[in-house]
Amino acid sequence: MINVIVVPETNEFEQFVLHDNVVWINAKLGKPNLKDHNVHYLAPFWITDKFRGVNRIFHIQKVEYFKDEQTSATIYLGNSFILPKVWNNMNQPVRFEYHHLESFNVIEVKEGLLIPYDFDHKIELSVIKGNSDDSQTLTGNPWLDKFGWFKDDPTFDDLQLEIAAYRRELDKEMGIFTE
Repeated sequence: MINVIVVPETNEFEQFVLHDNVVWINAKLGKPNLKDHNVHYLAPFWITDKFRGVNRIFHIQKVEYFKDEQTSATIYLGNSFILPKVWNNMNQPVRFEYHHLESFNVIEVKEGLLIPYDFDHKIELSVIKGNSDDSQTLTGNPWLDKFGWFKDDPTFDDLQLEIAAYRRELDKEMGIFTE
């Protein structure tokens, strides 16, 4: 089962997480064990005046461990995925925790690619993950049904820039983004 490390974050680290794509784990919180917990994703649990919870999950690109007194690990982030609804199930928002990916109402289609998933209205996971014998089967999810359409599109990079700008605007509206 794939897990997510949930890390408490405050306003002072917004720039690093949202723009520099990096999270530092303070040595006082312990050393994260991502391999043994099968962690592929990181969710910043924002603790701000305007917002409290997780609204986005990041794919983990690389992790560096340290033995210094302040930082036990640096986690470099990749793709991010906006959650279908704000997640607020952290037990101790003063230390990192591990949670199952499905608890965020998303599933991994392939490494680094998440889609929203309604576990109350299940459809066959083998269809979503592409393991079905019937390649024409539609999932009922318009994003997944169109997956791969843009692979040869020369304007795809422009589309990605527009998506990133839209995500920054959403963050700003939710009060977790400062300039």
